[in-house]
Parts: sequence; C-alpha cells; structure tokens
Amino acid sequence: MDAETFTQELILGRHDEHLNELFQALVSRVKAGSVSKEWIIEDVCGVSIRESTMTVGQAERIEALSGESWAELNPVKSARQFRAIVQAALESDGMKSTDAAEKVQALAASEAVDHVRTELSEPVPFDSPEQTTT
Repeated sequence: MDAETFTQELILGRHDEHLNELFQALVSRVKAGSVSKEWIIEDVCGVSIRESTMTVGQAERIEALSGESWAELNPVKSARQFRAIVQAALESDGMKSTDAAEKVQALAASEAVDHVRTELSEPVPFDSPEQTTT
C-alpha cells in the first residue's frame, strides 16, 4: 500500500486499533534522527516564515524579543515565541519595531493558532546550505 492510500485510510479511521503503535513508531523515528520537525507560520500580518528559512538576523531578533534560544523555539506552544517570530519577520520586511509589535499583539489568538503548525521534514546534513535549526 502506498503512503497516500495509507494516509487516507488513517483519516477514515480504518486503522484506529493500531494508532498507539503507529504513534510510538513515529516518535521513535523522530528521536532516532530519521526525520526532523520544523515550525511554520503562514500568512500572518502579510508574512510567512519557516524555521528552516529563518535568517541568522531574524533568529537574533527573535531571541532578543522572546528571551529564548533559537534552537528552543516552538511557536505552536508559546504565544510569546509566536509574537517574537512574526514581529521579527515584519521588522526584517522593513516595518518599524513599535508598529510590528502593535500589529502582532492585536491579532486574535484564534487567528494565530490557525496559521502556525509543525511539519515533519527530512534531516539535512550539517554541511548543507539548507541546514535547519532543529
């Protein structure tokens, strides 16, 4: 069975009796480094940013705004980190810091939640120019 068919069957509930085993297998693969996870914020206040495409300048600004290391960022679980990431992206697009802060802070929490997610991605070798921060 191909991956797309299997995924559709999962969505339809045809393998619910095996969900625990499937989840444990996925967790094991992530822990083993076979796959990586990255956060993605799409189309919030006119900007989109992925963990794997964030610049060092953006990462430094996010650290300053959130008080967190760029390696520990998880905007899916932290409103402060979400705000810092979007604010840094707006600033790197040329918006003044105070205007960017006001714009992000005015967002409805439900809108933020609707536009942030994590995805599994293939790990990238450390010597690659496409290196991720995970």
